[in-house]
Amino acid sequence: MRSRAEATGSRRRLLAVAAMLAATSMGCSDDGTGPARTVVEVFGPVVGEPGQRLADALAAVSEGSPVELRYVGVTSFNEQLGDRLASGDRPGIALLPQPGLLGDLAARGVLQPLPADMAATIPAQFPSALVDLVTVDEKPAAVWLTVDVKGLVWYRPSEFTERGYAVPTTLDELGELSERIRTADDAVAPWCLTMEAGGSTGWVGTDWVEDYTIRRLGPAQYDRWTEGTLPFDSPQIAAVFGELDELLRSPGATAGGSRAVLTAPWERSAALLLDGSPTCLMAHQADFLRREFPSGTSIGPDGDVDFFVLPSADATAAPMLLGGMLAAPLRQDDAVSTAMQLVASSELAERLNATTEFLSPHLAVDRDNVGDATSRRLLDLL
Repeated sequence: MRSRAEATGSRRRLLAVAAMLAATSMGCSDDGTGPARTVVEVFGPVVGEPGQRLADALAAVSEGSPVELRYVGVTSFNEQLGDRLASGDRPGIALLPQPGLLGDLAARGVLQPLPADMAATIPAQFPSALVDLVTVDEKPAAVWLTVDVKGLVWYRPSEFTERGYAVPTTLDELGELSERIRTADDAVAPWCLTMEAGGSTGWVGTDWVEDYTIRRLGPAQYDRWTEGTLPFDSPQIAAVFGELDELLRSPGATAGGSRAVLTAPWERSAALLLDGSPTCLMAHQADFLRREFPSGTSIGPDGDVDFFVLPSADATAAPMLLGGMLAAPLRQDDAVSTAMQLVASSELAERLNATTEFLSPHLAVDRDNVGDATSRRLLDLL
Protein backbone atom coordinates (compact mmCIF):
# COMPACT_ATOMS: atom_id res chain seq x y z
CA MET A 1 0.00 0.00 0.00
CA ARG A 2 1.31 3.44 -0.88
CA SER A 3 1.81 5.98 1.87
CA ARG A 4 -0.35 9.09 1.97
CA ALA A 5 2.64 11.18 0.90
CA GLU A 6 3.28 8.94 -2.11
CA ALA A 7 -0.36 9.05 -3.13
CA THR A 8 -0.48 12.81 -2.77
CA GLY A 9 2.69 13.15 -4.83
CA SER A 10 1.21 11.01 -7.58
CA ARG A 11 -1.97 13.09 -7.67
CA ARG A 12 0.09 16.26 -7.87
CA ARG A 13 2.18 14.96 -10.76
CA LEU A 14 -0.95 13.87 -12.60
CA LEU A 15 -2.59 17.26 -12.09
CA ALA A 16 0.47 19.12 -13.36
CA VAL A 17 0.85 16.84 -16.39
CA ALA A 18 -2.85 17.01 -17.22
CA ALA A 19 -2.87 20.78 -16.93
CA MET A 20 0.19 21.14 -19.13
CA LEU A 21 -1.30 18.87 -21.77
CA ALA A 22 -4.55 20.84 -21.67
CA ALA A 23 -2.70 24.11 -22.09
CA THR A 24 -1.32 22.95 -25.44
CA SER A 25 -4.72 23.11 -27.14
CA MET A 26 -5.13 26.72 -28.18
CA GLY A 27 -7.91 28.71 -29.75
CA CYS A 28 -10.74 26.15 -29.68
CA SER A 29 -14.21 26.31 -28.16
CA ASP A 30 -15.15 23.69 -25.58
CA ASP A 31 -17.17 21.64 -28.04
CA GLY A 32 -15.27 22.59 -31.19
CA THR A 33 -18.28 24.34 -32.75
CA GLY A 34 -18.41 27.80 -31.14
CA PRO A 35 -16.21 30.86 -31.62
CA ALA A 36 -12.53 30.30 -31.00
CA ARG A 37 -11.31 31.33 -27.56
CA THR A 38 -7.75 32.18 -26.67
CA VAL A 39 -6.26 30.09 -23.89
CA VAL A 40 -4.31 32.04 -21.26
CA GLU A 41 -2.13 29.94 -19.01
CA VAL A 42 -2.21 30.76 -15.30
CA PHE A 43 0.95 29.30 -13.74
CA GLY A 44 1.02 28.83 -9.96
CA PRO A 45 2.26 26.92 -6.90
CA VAL A 46 -0.97 25.23 -5.72
CA VAL A 47 -1.20 21.53 -6.57
CA GLY A 48 -3.25 18.46 -5.65
CA GLU A 49 -6.94 18.78 -4.85
CA PRO A 50 -6.66 22.49 -3.90
CA GLY A 51 -5.01 23.10 -7.26
CA GLN A 52 -7.91 21.40 -9.00
CA ARG A 53 -10.40 23.61 -7.15
CA LEU A 54 -8.42 26.68 -8.15
CA ALA A 55 -8.40 25.44 -11.74
CA ASP A 56 -12.16 24.90 -11.63
CA ALA A 57 -12.79 28.40 -10.29
CA LEU A 58 -10.61 30.00 -12.96
CA ALA A 59 -12.27 27.99 -15.71
CA ALA A 60 -15.76 28.83 -14.44
CA VAL A 61 -15.16 32.58 -14.23
CA SER A 62 -13.86 32.64 -17.81
CA GLU A 63 -16.87 30.83 -19.29
CA GLY A 64 -18.55 32.97 -21.93
CA SER A 65 -15.55 35.28 -22.26
CA PRO A 66 -13.16 35.55 -25.22
CA VAL A 67 -10.43 33.83 -23.19
CA GLU A 68 -10.15 30.55 -21.35
CA LEU A 69 -8.17 30.53 -18.13
CA ARG A 70 -6.24 27.29 -17.75
CA TYR A 71 -4.31 26.64 -14.58
CA VAL A 72 -0.97 24.81 -14.41
CA GLY A 73 0.15 23.97 -10.88
CA VAL A 74 3.68 22.85 -9.99
CA THR A 75 5.44 21.96 -6.75
CA SER A 76 8.77 23.76 -7.30
CA PHE A 77 7.24 27.00 -8.54
CA ASN A 78 10.18 29.39 -8.19
CA GLU A 79 12.56 26.95 -9.87
CA GLN A 80 10.23 26.12 -12.72
CA LEU A 81 9.23 29.73 -13.33
CA GLY A 82 12.91 30.65 -13.54
CA ASP A 83 13.52 27.84 -16.02
CA ARG A 84 10.61 28.92 -18.18
CA LEU A 85 11.65 32.56 -18.20
CA ALA A 86 15.18 31.57 -19.12
CA SER A 87 13.91 29.55 -22.08
CA GLY A 88 11.52 32.28 -23.23
CA ASP A 89 8.44 30.19 -22.42
CA ARG A 90 6.49 32.74 -20.40
CA PRO A 91 3.05 31.91 -19.03
CA GLY A 92 0.41 34.58 -19.55
CA ILE A 93 -0.14 35.07 -15.82
CA ALA A 94 2.01 33.94 -12.89
CA LEU A 95 0.61 33.45 -9.39
CA LEU A 96 3.47 34.65 -7.22
CA PRO A 97 3.67 33.29 -3.65
CA GLN A 98 5.35 36.44 -2.26
CA PRO A 99 5.38 40.15 -3.14
CA GLY A 100 9.18 40.29 -3.27
CA LEU A 101 9.12 38.42 -6.57
CA LEU A 102 7.43 41.41 -8.20
CA GLY A 103 10.54 43.52 -7.80
CA ASP A 104 12.72 40.70 -9.12
CA LEU A 105 10.54 40.25 -12.22
CA ALA A 106 10.39 44.01 -12.80
CA ALA A 107 14.19 44.27 -12.58
CA ARG A 108 14.50 41.51 -15.17
CA GLY A 109 12.12 43.30 -17.51
CA VAL A 110 9.70 40.39 -17.41
CA LEU A 111 6.83 41.94 -15.47
CA GLN A 112 4.25 43.54 -17.74
CA PRO A 113 2.10 46.54 -16.71
CA LEU A 114 -1.53 46.11 -15.74
CA PRO A 115 -4.03 47.67 -18.15
CA ALA A 116 -4.26 51.36 -17.23
CA ASP A 117 -7.99 51.31 -16.47
CA MET A 118 -7.54 48.24 -14.29
CA ALA A 119 -4.60 49.68 -12.34
CA ALA A 120 -6.73 52.74 -11.57
CA THR A 121 -9.47 50.63 -9.94
CA ILE A 122 -7.24 48.34 -7.84
CA PRO A 123 -6.99 50.73 -4.83
CA ALA A 124 -10.79 50.70 -4.47
CA GLN A 125 -11.01 46.91 -4.66
CA PHE A 126 -8.38 45.80 -2.13
CA PRO A 127 -7.14 46.96 1.30
CA SER A 128 -4.67 49.80 0.97
CA ALA A 129 -1.90 48.01 2.89
CA LEU A 130 -2.05 45.12 0.43
CA VAL A 131 -2.08 47.49 -2.55
CA ASP A 132 1.08 49.12 -1.20
CA LEU A 133 2.83 45.74 -1.23
CA VAL A 134 2.17 45.23 -4.95
CA THR A 135 3.00 48.79 -6.05
CA VAL A 136 5.99 49.12 -8.38
CA ASP A 137 7.07 52.51 -9.70
CA GLU A 138 4.03 54.10 -8.01
CA LYS A 139 1.51 51.89 -9.83
CA PRO A 140 -0.19 48.61 -8.83
CA ALA A 141 1.67 45.84 -10.66
CA ALA A 142 -0.32 42.78 -9.59
CA VAL A 143 -3.64 41.65 -8.14
CA TRP A 144 -4.10 39.86 -4.82
CA LEU A 145 -5.76 36.57 -5.68
CA THR A 146 -5.66 34.99 -2.21
CA VAL A 147 -4.29 35.71 1.24
CA ASP A 148 -3.04 33.26 3.87
CA VAL A 149 -3.18 33.97 7.58
CA LYS A 150 0.16 32.94 9.04
CA GLY A 151 1.27 32.45 12.62
CA LEU A 152 -1.45 29.96 13.61
CA VAL A 153 -0.94 27.03 15.97
CA TRP A 154 -3.20 24.05 15.26
CA TYR A 155 -4.07 21.65 18.07
CA ARG A 156 -6.67 19.10 19.18
CA PRO A 157 -8.95 20.56 21.88
CA SER A 158 -9.86 17.11 23.21
CA GLU A 159 -6.20 16.21 23.77
CA PHE A 160 -5.54 19.51 25.54
CA THR A 161 -8.55 18.96 27.79
CA GLU A 162 -7.64 15.38 28.59
CA ARG A 163 -4.06 16.29 29.46
CA GLY A 164 -4.91 19.46 31.35
CA TYR A 165 -3.24 21.91 28.96
CA ALA A 166 -4.46 25.46 28.30
CA VAL A 167 -3.98 27.67 25.26
CA PRO A 168 -1.02 29.96 26.05
CA THR A 169 -1.37 33.75 26.02
CA THR A 170 2.32 34.71 25.66
CA LEU A 171 5.40 33.28 23.94
CA ASP A 172 6.88 32.44 27.33
CA GLU A 173 3.76 30.47 28.21
CA LEU A 174 4.00 28.66 24.87
CA GLY A 175 7.60 27.74 25.66
CA GLU A 176 6.58 26.47 29.08
CA LEU A 177 3.75 24.42 27.57
CA SER A 178 6.09 22.95 24.98
CA GLU A 179 8.58 21.98 27.68
CA ARG A 180 5.83 20.46 29.81
CA ILE A 181 4.67 18.29 26.91
CA ARG A 182 8.23 17.37 25.92
CA THR A 183 9.16 16.15 29.40
CA ALA A 184 5.92 14.29 30.17
CA ASP A 185 6.06 10.52 30.62
CA ASP A 186 3.93 9.65 27.56
CA ALA A 187 6.66 10.27 24.93
CA VAL A 188 4.39 12.64 22.97
CA ALA A 189 6.23 15.53 21.31
CA PRO A 190 4.90 19.08 21.53
CA TRP A 191 5.44 19.81 17.82
CA CYS A 192 4.26 18.17 14.62
CA LEU A 193 6.97 19.73 12.45
CA THR A 194 7.69 18.66 8.88
CA MET A 195 9.45 20.80 6.25
CA GLU A 196 10.17 18.97 2.99
CA ALA A 197 8.76 20.90 0.01
CA GLY A 198 10.84 19.94 -3.02
CA GLY A 199 12.74 22.88 -4.48
CA SER A 200 10.95 25.20 -2.03
CA THR A 201 12.09 23.38 1.11
CA GLY A 202 12.88 25.86 3.86
CA TRP A 203 9.84 28.13 3.91
CA VAL A 204 8.36 26.31 6.91
CA GLY A 205 11.44 27.22 8.91
CA THR A 206 11.50 30.83 7.73
CA ASP A 207 7.87 31.21 8.81
CA TRP A 208 8.90 30.24 12.34
CA VAL A 209 11.75 32.77 12.33
CA GLU A 210 9.55 35.56 10.94
CA ASP A 211 6.79 34.97 13.48
CA TYR A 212 9.17 34.99 16.43
CA THR A 213 11.16 37.95 15.13
CA ILE A 214 8.15 40.23 14.76
CA ARG A 215 6.82 39.20 18.18
CA ARG A 216 10.09 39.44 20.09
CA LEU A 217 11.49 42.53 18.36
CA GLY A 218 8.38 44.34 17.11
CA PRO A 219 7.33 45.46 13.62
CA ALA A 220 9.92 48.27 13.30
CA GLN A 221 12.87 45.95 13.95
CA TYR A 222 11.25 43.27 11.78
CA ASP A 223 11.16 45.77 8.90
CA ARG A 224 14.83 46.60 9.46
CA TRP A 225 15.63 42.90 9.34
CA THR A 226 13.72 42.31 6.09
CA GLU A 227 15.38 45.37 4.55
CA GLY A 228 18.84 44.13 5.48
CA THR A 229 19.77 46.87 7.95
CA LEU A 230 19.44 44.51 10.92
CA PRO A 231 21.87 41.70 10.02
CA PHE A 232 21.21 38.01 10.56
CA ASP A 233 24.22 37.84 12.90
CA SER A 234 23.03 40.72 15.09
CA PRO A 235 22.50 39.83 18.78
CA GLN A 236 18.73 40.39 18.44
CA ILE A 237 18.28 37.96 15.55
CA ALA A 238 20.73 35.50 17.07
CA ALA A 239 18.57 35.47 20.21
CA VAL A 240 15.49 34.56 18.13
CA PHE A 241 17.34 31.65 16.52
CA GLY A 242 18.55 30.55 19.94
CA GLU A 243 15.03 30.52 21.33
CA LEU A 244 13.76 28.49 18.37
CA ASP A 245 16.70 26.13 18.66
CA GLU A 246 15.74 25.36 22.23
CA LEU A 247 12.04 25.11 21.41
CA LEU A 248 12.32 22.83 18.37
CA ARG A 249 15.64 20.99 18.60
CA SER A 250 15.64 19.81 22.19
CA PRO A 251 15.36 15.99 22.43
CA GLY A 252 11.75 14.92 22.01
CA ALA A 253 10.54 18.33 20.81
CA THR A 254 9.38 17.09 17.39
CA ALA A 255 7.69 13.86 16.31
CA GLY A 256 10.29 11.60 14.75
CA GLY A 257 13.23 13.89 15.48
CA SER A 258 15.33 16.06 13.16
CA ARG A 259 15.50 13.55 10.29
CA ALA A 260 11.72 13.37 10.06
CA VAL A 261 11.48 17.17 10.18
CA LEU A 262 13.70 17.49 7.11
CA THR A 263 12.48 14.53 5.05
CA ALA A 264 8.72 14.39 5.67
CA PRO A 265 6.53 16.56 3.37
CA TRP A 266 5.28 19.69 5.12
CA GLU A 267 1.67 18.54 4.65
CA ARG A 268 2.40 15.49 6.81
CA SER A 269 2.05 17.62 9.96
CA ALA A 270 -1.74 17.57 9.48
CA ALA A 271 -1.86 13.77 9.54
CA LEU A 272 0.48 13.60 12.54
CA LEU A 273 -1.75 16.00 14.46
CA LEU A 274 -4.83 13.85 13.87
CA ASP A 275 -3.28 10.42 14.45
CA GLY A 276 -5.48 8.17 16.58
CA SER A 277 -2.61 7.75 19.03
CA PRO A 278 -0.98 11.17 18.72
CA THR A 279 2.79 11.47 18.63
CA CYS A 280 2.64 15.29 18.74
CA LEU A 281 0.12 17.89 19.88
CA MET A 282 0.70 21.19 18.02
CA ALA A 283 1.48 22.30 14.46
CA HIS A 284 2.60 25.83 13.59
CA GLN A 285 1.27 26.55 10.13
CA ALA A 286 -0.77 29.03 8.11
CA ASP A 287 -4.50 28.70 7.55
CA PHE A 288 -3.94 26.55 4.46
CA LEU A 289 -3.10 23.56 6.66
CA ARG A 290 -6.86 23.01 6.80
CA ARG A 291 -6.67 21.85 3.17
CA GLU A 292 -4.64 18.87 4.34
CA PHE A 293 -7.10 17.56 6.94
CA PRO A 294 -9.28 14.60 5.89
CA SER A 295 -12.72 15.39 4.52
CA GLY A 296 -15.21 15.85 7.32
CA THR A 297 -12.69 17.14 9.89
CA SER A 298 -14.45 19.69 12.09
CA ILE A 299 -12.60 22.86 13.07
CA GLY A 300 -13.43 24.84 16.19
CA PRO A 301 -13.20 24.83 20.00
CA ASP A 302 -15.42 21.73 20.11
CA GLY A 303 -14.13 20.24 16.85
CA ASP A 304 -11.60 17.61 15.89
CA VAL A 305 -8.98 20.34 15.56
CA ASP A 306 -8.77 24.05 16.29
CA PHE A 307 -6.20 26.86 16.11
CA PHE A 308 -4.99 29.81 18.11
CA VAL A 309 -2.84 32.72 16.98
CA LEU A 310 0.80 32.35 17.96
CA PRO A 311 0.77 34.65 21.01
CA SER A 312 2.68 37.88 21.41
CA ALA A 313 5.54 38.41 23.85
CA ASP A 314 3.41 40.33 26.34
CA ALA A 315 -0.21 39.10 25.98
CA THR A 316 -1.20 42.06 23.79
CA ALA A 317 -2.67 41.49 20.34
CA ALA A 318 -0.13 39.62 18.24
CA PRO A 319 1.03 41.17 14.96
CA MET A 320 -0.24 39.27 11.94
CA LEU A 321 1.92 38.11 9.06
CA LEU A 322 0.23 37.25 5.78
CA GLY A 323 1.10 35.19 2.76
CA GLY A 324 -0.86 34.75 -0.41
CA MET A 325 -0.81 34.63 -4.18
CA LEU A 326 -0.44 37.61 -6.48
CA ALA A 327 -1.57 37.43 -10.08
CA ALA A 328 0.99 39.20 -12.29
CA PRO A 329 0.92 39.48 -16.10
CA LEU A 330 4.03 38.22 -17.88
CA ARG A 331 2.74 38.76 -21.40
CA GLN A 332 1.30 41.92 -22.90
CA ASP A 333 -1.58 41.31 -25.32
CA ASP A 334 -5.35 41.68 -25.44
CA ALA A 335 -5.98 38.13 -24.23
CA VAL A 336 -3.84 38.56 -21.09
CA SER A 337 -5.44 41.94 -20.40
CA THR A 338 -8.90 40.33 -20.54
CA ALA A 339 -7.68 37.45 -18.39
CA MET A 340 -6.34 39.85 -15.73
CA GLN A 341 -9.75 41.56 -15.57
CA LEU A 342 -11.31 38.16 -14.84
CA VAL A 343 -8.70 37.31 -12.21
CA ALA A 344 -9.35 40.64 -10.44
CA SER A 345 -13.12 40.25 -10.50
CA SER A 346 -15.35 39.96 -7.46
CA GLU A 347 -16.93 36.92 -9.12
CA LEU A 348 -13.68 34.96 -8.89
CA ALA A 349 -13.18 36.19 -5.31
CA GLU A 350 -16.63 34.86 -4.37
CA ARG A 351 -15.91 31.52 -6.05
CA LEU A 352 -12.59 31.14 -4.25
CA ASN A 353 -14.08 31.94 -0.85
CA ALA A 354 -16.89 29.46 -1.49
CA THR A 355 -14.34 26.63 -1.76
CA THR A 356 -13.56 27.02 2.00
CA GLU A 357 -9.89 26.52 1.04
CA PHE A 358 -8.99 29.99 -0.20
CA LEU A 359 -9.44 33.49 1.20
CA SER A 360 -9.77 36.47 -1.10
CA PRO A 361 -9.11 39.98 0.26
CA HIS A 362 -11.34 41.54 -2.40
CA LEU A 363 -13.41 44.24 -0.67
CA ALA A 364 -16.55 43.37 -2.63
CA VAL A 365 -16.77 39.92 -1.04
CA ASP A 366 -19.88 39.49 1.10
CA ARG A 367 -18.68 38.00 4.39
CA ASP A 368 -22.02 36.24 4.85
CA ASN A 369 -21.44 34.32 1.62
CA VAL A 370 -18.03 33.00 2.66
CA GLY A 371 -17.92 29.22 2.57
CA ASP A 372 -17.83 28.28 6.26
CA ALA A 373 -17.41 29.48 9.83
CA THR A 374 -13.65 28.91 9.76
CA SER A 375 -13.25 31.17 6.72
CA ARG A 376 -15.30 33.89 8.40
CA ARG A 377 -13.20 33.56 11.52
CA LEU A 378 -10.02 33.95 9.46
CA LEU A 379 -11.41 37.01 7.69
CA ASP A 380 -12.21 38.48 11.11
CA LEU A 381 -8.54 38.01 12.05
CA LEU A 382 -7.51 39.80 8.87
